[in-house]
Amino acid sequence: EHVKDAAEADAVAEHYLGAIDRLAASGLPAEVSVKLTQIGLDLGTDACLERARRIAGHAAPHGMRVWVDMENTPYTDRTLELYRALLSTHRNTGLCLQSYLRRSERDLEALLPLAPAIRMVKGAYMEPPGLAFAAKSDVDETFFRMCRTLLSPEARARGAWLAVGTHDVALVRRIERLAVEQAIPRDAFEYAMLFGIQREEQLRLAR
Repeated sequence: EHVKDAAEADAVAEHYLGAIDRLAASGLPAEVSVKLTQIGLDLGTDACLERARRIAGHAAPHGMRVWVDMENTPYTDRTLELYRALLSTHRNTGLCLQSYLRRSERDLEALLPLAPAIRMVKGAYMEPPGLAFAAKSDVDETFFRMCRTLLSPEARARGAWLAVGTHDVALVRRIERLAVEQAIPRDAFEYAMLFGIQREEQLRLAR
């Protein structure tokens, strides 16, 4: 991440195009995820947006979604701004939101009218207490509330999509119970977990 040279950012974008081609040729039902500082966000928003649009446009004919990762808080506003612009031209894009940030529920509410695809995660960057919850219970409750919002009939009717990005089995089961209680179809949202972590839970969810 944090490339400082436009040529390097262009090369990263080209790498993504090649990766998308290889994934499409393989027939894998895969999606790609990109950090905006890897495609030149530190060099300026306009050029970074153009690279993101190239990647999303290349993925669209293959039915492939492109996820925009959320980085640490100095980039939050610019990432939201760029995602809004990207979503206006490429519906096959999603955004990661971090439940440990105090602002994230407000950010989600502002995005909901756009019918976003959101991958919920807890967050892993070191942030000051004024910006992020310190207690795990607060992070978990915010995570659950945001998932519940995205699974609400109103959000789903608009076309919002939820990817539950956690290895926390207790949270997974809680969201699973919510989905059952609300009769939400199993294909109306997804779980996103790192390969090899909580492997038994991954297999259970897949089954």
